[in-house]
Amino acid sequence: MMIVRTLTALLLVIVTGCATQPAIDGTNYDATIVPDLTTQNIENFTDRGVIWGGVILSTTNQENGSQVEVLAYPLDRNYRPKTSGLSTGRFLVTTDSFLEPVDYAPGKPLTASGRISGSESSTVGQASVDVPVLKPDELHLWSKKTSGIRPTFGIGVSLGF
Repeated sequence: MMIVRTLTALLLVIVTGCATQPAIDGTNYDATIVPDLTTQNIENFTDRGVIWGGVILSTTNQENGSQVEVLAYPLDRNYRPKTSGLSTGRFLVTTDSFLEPVDYAPGKPLTASGRISGSESSTVGQASVDVPVLKPDELHLWSKKTSGIRPTFGIGVSLGF
């Protein structure tokens, strides 16, 4: 009986140690508000905490910080952008610090949590559109996935019964 308890405790430690945590903490942010939803009535969303993600379109460094334009996508349970679906709009991330354009290059997946600070006009082709501006508390760059298949492994325990 002691062996069963010891093995059960060991198995719980192993399983707990293998549990993954999201790369970004989204607990204090609303993931249900998407950029497209905010553009019509930005004043209703200003200063709301949100977590958005997508694919970087451009990064521009200015005198007082950086601006990243992002094509938004829904997020998975780890807050990673799901780029296989339809876009949920565009948004701008504005920081007071310098962001390296090589690191924040077009095509890279990004998740940002922070507060909506208003909106700005952005040009898409020849059209001018209003997009929400996010003042980030946290930014996370994701590595590009090569496929949706992840290797798995298992651990077996046998008691010889």
